[in-house]
Amino acid sequence: MINSTSNREINLENCIVIWLDATINQTDNATQSSVNDLRHIVDGVFTFYDLDQCIDYITDINDEKVFFIISGSIGIDIVPLIHELQHIESIYVFCCNTHIHEQWSKHYLKIRGVYNHIHSIYYQLKRDIIQLSRNSISIQVIPSNSGQYDNNKLPVSFIYLQILRNALFQLDDFDIAKKEMIEFCRQYYATNISELRLIDKFEANYEPTQAIWWYTGNSFVYKMLNQALRSQDIDLLYKFRFFIKDLHVQLVTLCISMLNTPNTNILYRGQGMRRNEFLQLQQNGFLSFSNFLSTTMDKALAEIYVQTSQDTVGVLFEIEGSEDVVKYNTPFACIENLSHFPIEKEVLFSMGSIFRIKSIVKIENKEDCYRVKLMLTDTEDEELITLKKCLEKDIVDKNGLFYLAALMRVIGKYDKAIYFYQLLLKNSSLESNNPLHLSIIYNDIGWTYKEQEDYTKALEFYRKALDIDEKYLPENHEEIATVCSNIGTVYCQQHMLDEALIYFERVTKIHQSRYQNHHILDQRYLLKDTKNMGAVHAEKGDYSKALNCFLLAKQIENEILPASQIGHGYTHKNIGGTYFKLSKYDEALIHFHKALKIQTRTLSDQHPCLIELNESIAITYLKLKNYEQALSYFKNTLNMARNSSSTNVSFIAETYKNIGDTYTAQKEYEKSVEPYNQALTLHNSVVQDEWSRAVLYTSMGMTLWILGKFEDSLDNMEKELKKYRTKQHSNSSEKKLIVYRGLGLPNDEFEKLQKGHLISFSKFLSTSEKQELAEIYVQHGLNDIQVILFEIELDYTIQTSTPFAQISEQSQFD
Repeated sequence: MINSTSNREINLENCIVIWLDATINQTDNATQSSVNDLRHIVDGVFTFYDLDQCIDYITDINDEKVFFIISGSIGIDIVPLIHELQHIESIYVFCCNTHIHEQWSKHYLKIRGVYNHIHSIYYQLKRDIIQLSRNSISIQVIPSNSGQYDNNKLPVSFIYLQILRNALFQLDDFDIAKKEMIEFCRQYYATNISELRLIDKFEANYEPTQAIWWYTGNSFVYKMLNQALRSQDIDLLYKFRFFIKDLHVQLVTLCISMLNTPNTNILYRGQGMRRNEFLQLQQNGFLSFSNFLSTTMDKALAEIYVQTSQDTVGVLFEIEGSEDVVKYNTPFACIENLSHFPIEKEVLFSMGSIFRIKSIVKIENKEDCYRVKLMLTDTEDEELITLKKCLEKDIVDKNGLFYLAALMRVIGKYDKAIYFYQLLLKNSSLESNNPLHLSIIYNDIGWTYKEQEDYTKALEFYRKALDIDEKYLPENHEEIATVCSNIGTVYCQQHMLDEALIYFERVTKIHQSRYQNHHILDQRYLLKDTKNMGAVHAEKGDYSKALNCFLLAKQIENEILPASQIGHGYTHKNIGGTYFKLSKYDEALIHFHKALKIQTRTLSDQHPCLIELNESIAITYLKLKNYEQALSYFKNTLNMARNSSSTNVSFIAETYKNIGDTYTAQKEYEKSVEPYNQALTLHNSVVQDEWSRAVLYTSMGMTLWILGKFEDSLDNMEKELKKYRTKQHSNSSEKKLIVYRGLGLPNDEFEKLQKGHLISFSKFLSTSEKQELAEIYVQHGLNDIQVILFEIELDYTIQTSTPFAQISEQSQFD
């Protein structure tokens, strides 16, 4: 294989070219020239001469779309093997005798043609990649009949995009940002001569008034920025922050200039749309485009791109023009005089445009092609305004990098939040010029680490914040109370209740002091104190008192917080969790579902809190033996967790185990084996929790035993018991243990028992530390049976071939 691209782990373009030819010459100048020509279109070009290596490479690809050039002699054998792979986008047969290969190739829809010259492929490939780029634009769809949203409300995924866009626009470090972007692009395209020349040209000549011209060219700017917007890659969007702002500002300027120019044109956009996305389209629903959206006034030009395939439906979007362009939150303007391609009569919308679907009509005489009429929405959407205020409530600085860091924290992207906070901390003047702002940053970092369960670092940054606040603020200031409350929460989650109470009592004293001074009891203070005490009672296991605190907190929230405020969701979650601990599962479900309804409207699908809530609902259904609902929520939890960058592997492994346990509870043992195996794979490769692994071996072993796979079952059981014993030995100060077993033996067997002799049990032997419990199972009055109570002394320090362990925490009968 010749790898014609640099060795990168991540492809920031969404496609690659693979060229397979058994006769390809690795050192031939013509081959290298052809590869370089291809790299003008797409950076990732890989050439193979070995069939097996090529197939292995293709089958390992996950996310990228593959454009496959193949010689005719090999193609007749390999195309049937790879044609149905979802990531194979198009196939080009390259041969000398086109007539022969046209015969077999016509049976495969993904074959774009049979060619005898590489430049013919080059032309078709360029068109196909443009089509892919249009089809791959990120579209979010919310149907009008969704159970979660009505016709006047937008889902949180739409709204986050709007807020992220505004956060990027707040950044104002042109020179630094431009330098960072150019350096990043130069490293990425280090082996691509054509792109490096464009990067040099960009560095030397770029001006903000040229943003549209650079974006509309087929260069590194267009390809990388579209991929960043398509995937919502925060790191890449941040690197392109100055260009995104310049492009948006230029569109705003053009948009304002159109105020006195009546515009009644219909705008068009043709593309292919994934079938599963298209099926979600409904009249009066919403569409949101995360990318800068290219449209045209030329209907015939748009219709060229209305193409179908196995995976896509052809769509012609028709967008109503409006004279009142300044009314909209998303600027758009005709850019034909500024574009690389002025003849296309292009109208460009800024990122994050939102449309309402007016109608969907099938296009006559075109199979699988539809006309979708859209209307741009204005800025007065109530849900957007309310949720934006809710999300920004705790963001004290709405400008610059702090806003972006705080936004990442609020939406649950904790690694990104810490990254941006650390960039803020590089500003050496913060401590001397604005120490209280530095304190807020430290507090936010502490909160973020707390959510990641890194309590050591959370306390480190909380204490830094407290040190600054105590130095510059009065001792009864609310900011000191806030940080103390946060420190107490961390100690509470670490089960260090004495330390937690010290800080919570300090919070209460501050609130009492403020009440005495102002003679007004702020309900917010009472809410915070009540929640803190509820958390302490819950950790102490006093769930009745904890429940009273959380119910009181809910009453206070109902009086002082808007109905859409996210705080309601967290309190319902606490109430549900407390009812669960009290084994009141029906009541727990009521509050878990209330929490879910609120958090679904205010948190992204991948937010850790939403994932944990789905898990809590699933476990509650499992307790209620509603196995279908339990499975549904466990599977939902698994899908969300696997797509979230904030979820650790041990949580995913535990979710697989829970799915297996649910199938086992339904006595669907065959179905439980696969999730157990998935959990074991994760435990054996990544997770270091030996105790959890031992529990998993127990579940797997029992399932295999029921299925009659005795050898596999015994193997799992022995591994599990060894883990238990190791764990208990390492954690226990007791070296010996006395256990009991009640048993009835026939007279002839009893007579064989003598002091000093050995006795063997062929089955798993269950015992109890409670003598009275063992005696229950001794049945008196049976003929020819002698009643025996075995008292067994176990010694953890003695090595034995028969593992044993206490299993009360893992048993169904604890």
